[in-house]
Amino acid sequence: SSAYLYEGHREMASLITEMERDNSEPFLESDVSRMLYGRPVATVSRIEEYYSCPFRYFVDYGLKPKEIQKFSEEPADIGDYIHSLLEEFTTVTGKITKNWDDLDDRYIEGTLKHISQQLIKNHNRGVLMDPRFSFTEKRLREEASYAIKAIRDQLKGTSVRIESEEKDFGGKHTYYRHFRGQDDRQGKDRQDRYNDGSRRRRIPESHRLQDE
Repeated sequence: SSAYLYEGHREMASLITEMERDNSEPFLESDVSRMLYGRPVATVSRIEEYYSCPFRYFVDYGLKPKEIQKFSEEPADIGDYIHSLLEEFTTVTGKITKNWDDLDDRYIEGTLKHISQQLIKNHNRGVLMDPRFSFTEKRLREEASYAIKAIRDQLKGTSVRIESEEKDFGGKHTYYRHFRGQDDRQGKDRQDRYNDGSRRRRIPESHRLQDE
């Protein structure tokens, strides 16, 4: 029937139109291509990657995505931060007094808070500045505060004074003679001194005081 022939003619015309369609992607303009890929570079690996997967080539050499960095505080980072707090606290306090007996809790906590505001900017790519790590930073400050208060309480009633920290001995540096007579040529966490009739120096390991 004429209706059947008319419907078949329409379908055939639609197929012919689709067969003649140019489905190729348009070329990028030269200025757009240069902005996306930079200076034209032709290497074997790049050519192989393009013919293997044009989309992958576009992503790798055009978009150039950067890997997402996961920020975290690992145990080593935590140790570094607390160590930096203690070292800087000793330096700052040493300009005021060598006698830690005079330090009250308010001074210790306030000084550590002030110091931390500077340290977190350079520590571990600034991860502690993120609000998500605010509790972690506060807890680490408290750990440093506990350590300082423990040292202060240990020194009470003695004539020991904290003289320096991270002291190097040996080589071109001055070194001190150990109480038992050996020359101490190592780096120490902290150097203390006290008087018992004559001036002497004590170099404890890791902030630990002990009788020589």
